[in-house]
Amino acid sequence: MDLVAFFGSRGRSRSAPRREVGQDIEDFVEITFKEAMFGSKKDVIIQRYTPCDECEGTGAEDPSSIKTCSQCEGAGRVRKMTQSGFGTIIREAECYNCNGTGKIIKKKCPVCNGRKVVAETKTIHVTTPLG
Repeated sequence: MDLVAFFGSRGRSRSAPRREVGQDIEDFVEITFKEAMFGSKKDVIIQRYTPCDECEGTGAEDPSSIKTCSQCEGAGRVRKMTQSGFGTIIREAECYNCNGTGKIIKKKCPVCNGRKVVAETKTIHVTTPLG
């Protein structure tokens, strides 16, 4: 019996790619009592990660070096079947070969080393409202 088929996937699509979301940036800025009361503008230097310009965020030196994972056949997930006293148990997990991406990069980008992003230092302008 296929338990995933029986119970459903709870609304998740098994073939949907994982969405990569960046982390929130948090920093602390000291302000004086006067700045808190009357407001202020400050420049804050932050470090964030942006898509690599060299590989255009693919992580590959050459786009043709990106291959479909042979272990999961591009799904990013693998199924393991186990026989037990209750019948066949099917367990689905993230593919260990491609880390759930469904792709294998043969020649990684020399700038980002296949990470798809690079660290960037940026100055942002922060306004403290009065009061």
